[in-house]
Amino acid sequence: DRKCTDVLMLLVLLCCWGVMTYLGWEALERGKPEFLIYQPDYKGRACGYDSGVKDKPLLYYIDSSGTGVCLDKCPEETDLSQFICTEEEDGPTECNMEYKSVPIMGQCVFVEASVIKDFYFGYRAREHTGWFRIII
Repeated sequence: DRKCTDVLMLLVLLCCWGVMTYLGWEALERGKPEFLIYQPDYKGRACGYDSGVKDKPLLYYIDSSGTGVCLDKCPEETDLSQFICTEEEDGPTECNMEYKSVPIMGQCVFVEASVIKDFYFGYRAREHTGWFRIII
């Protein structure tokens, strides 16, 4: 003798499914789902997807705040005399030196530990002493 005992919970579950389906549909309609796969550059274009950067699938970071530039390939060697910059027509451009990096999941990831430390913690990180210096 079996019967459904939680009709109220079944209705709550169906309502939750309905709300989640609606939210998912709205996110697809209003959002940019391509950013789940492709990395956005400093202008909000998806590297390797949007026009203007369709042939540049890799994102190279200019600063630690997430500003990046789409590239066709990652720099294979560190060259401190070469810069990779944003392409601003009417404002200041941001640049980063050309550091050796490897492509990982659509991003150019720096290889050298000192570059990673300087990039994410800034050059002042070397001046710190004590426990903070041990962490980095």
